[in-house]
Amino acid sequence: MGRPPKALNNGEQTAIVIDPSAENSKQPVKSTKAKSTTATSPTGKDEEDFYRQAGEAYRLQHRSQDLGWLGRFFGSGTSAATNIAGLVAVIGLVCLVISFCITAEAQKLADAQKLIVGIISSALSFIFGAASKK
Repeated sequence: MGRPPKALNNGEQTAIVIDPSAENSKQPVKSTKAKSTTATSPTGKDEEDFYRQAGEAYRLQHRSQDLGWLGRFFGSGTSAATNIAGLVAVIGLVCLVISFCITAEAQKLADAQKLIVGIISSALSFIFGAASKK
């Protein structure tokens, strides 16, 4: 199979260089007995923690894929409807405040303000009605 490495005076062996550009040639290699570097085996608690974290990561990824873009914005399940109604109420309030700042025909503006107040009150009644069901 080839020549064995030459023994040096102090009992060490020289390394056989496979790739001369990767290693310095002719450096002595200390012959040591196999050191046992056994890593500690995982305990039952380590395994439980690993599987719990992996399960949580899987559920989070699965929920993220189910929600989509609007679901991430509004939420999921029963909270989505309440969040949308809250958004409608806030937008309605902003429109109502802006309508008071506009100077236009009084009759058309009054009709628009009535419509906005109706939308805001409907959204708020939905929010508080949904909260009382919980």
